[in-house]
Amino acid sequence: KSLITVEIDMTNKCNAKCPQCAGGRRSTSSLSEQQALSFIKQIVDLDAKALIFSGGGEPLLNPNTLNAIRFASEMGLDVGLITNGIELVDTDIILKHCTWCRISLDAGTPELYRVTHGQGKKQFDKVVDNIKRMVQHKKSTGSKCTIGTGYLTGDATLEGMLDFAALSKEMDVDY
Repeated sequence: KSLITVEIDMTNKCNAKCPQCAGGRRSTSSLSEQQALSFIKQIVDLDAKALIFSGGGEPLLNPNTLNAIRFASEMGLDVGLITNGIELVDTDIILKHCTWCRISLDAGTPELYRVTHGQGKKQFDKVVDNIKRMVQHKKSTGSKCTIGTGYLTGDATLEGMLDFAALSKEMDVDY
């Protein structure tokens, strides 16, 4: 028997202001590179198959995350990344070393993004642009990384699902 998938929270820091945040932004602690690489070695030794980088915060706010993604992939793990997309700037390592990346967009309009992420049009547009750029980069490099968008369901977001689906289709994400 072995572990199938393990999740690692690289940091509790976050650059969103989600009203329903489970993390509550009570801590801004982050793993050091040494801690992250040690953890990855340990789960490889336990025969884990995959590692998901997510967070009590936004994993890409930890400057060690991209190196940890590369290292995990080089150690033979399937790697996934869950991000809010705000810091989705340097996608080379993600596209080369991740099996999949899910961006928690959670909205199809700036108005709904304010409800789900506590931020306005400028931040929404930035995330949408980051996703479009990543999809284009994937196509130009022939990456096999699956890119998806996530949607937060609930009473406040019910009516926005079609806008989200249309935007995701327009951005040409994989799911």
